[in-house]
Amino acid sequence: MNNAKRQEIVDQYRFIMEELTARLGWIAVSLGGETGLLGESIREFCFLQLRMICELIGLACLTAHGEILGANKLKDEYSAGKIMKALERLHAGFYPVPAERRKVGHKQWVHEPVTSGFMTKGELISFYGRCGEFLHRGTLADYLSHKRKGPAKFHDIAEAGAKIVKLLEVHEIHLSDGKGGIQGVMACILRTDRGITQVVYGDVQPEK
Repeated sequence: MNNAKRQEIVDQYRFIMEELTARLGWIAVSLGGETGLLGESIREFCFLQLRMICELIGLACLTAHGEILGANKLKDEYSAGKIMKALERLHAGFYPVPAERRKVGHKQWVHEPVTSGFMTKGELISFYGRCGEFLHRGTLADYLSHKRKGPAKFHDIAEAGAKIVKLLEVHEIHLSDGKGGIQGVMACILRTDRGITQVVYGDVQPEK
C-alpha cells in the first residue's frame, strides 16, 4: 500500500471516530437531562445513537481492512452484524483491540491491552440487533405490556455506552497482510489531551 492510500485510510478512520465520539457525547447529554426530552423519548434517542455507533464501528473496521483484504464488495453494506461476520471470515483479528496508555518516559507512552469491561465483538453484534427493538412500537400486546412497566430506566444505556468507550477510548486495529500475519497497526485515541481524535499507522517489521 502506498503512502497516499495509507493516509487516506487513516483520515477516513479518524472521521468515523470523530462522528462516533460526538454521538457518545449526545448520549451523555441526554442521560444528564439536558435535552428537554423525557422518559421513553430519551431511551429512543439514545438507542438510536447506540445503533448508529455500532454501525460506525462496523464501517471503521471495513475502512481499516477493506483495501488489504479485498473486502470492497462490502462498501454498500451498513449492517454492523453483516460487516463483522464477513470481515471475520477474512481476518479473525479484525476487531478493535482496547488498550490503556501508560507513560514510560518523557513524551513516551506504551499501550497495554485491556482484558475486560469492553464491548466484545459478539456483544456488539447482539446489542446491535437489540437496539432495533427499541426503534419500533411493536405489537399491541408489547405496547400495552411496556406501558405497565412504569418510569423509563437508563442503566442499560449507560452500561452499553461505558463498554463502547472502554473498547475505543484507546485502541488498536491489527491489519492483516492477507497471508495470516500482521502487516501494520493503526492506533487510535478518541480524545487526546488537546481534545482531538488521533489516528496513526505503524508498520510491523517481519521477524528475522
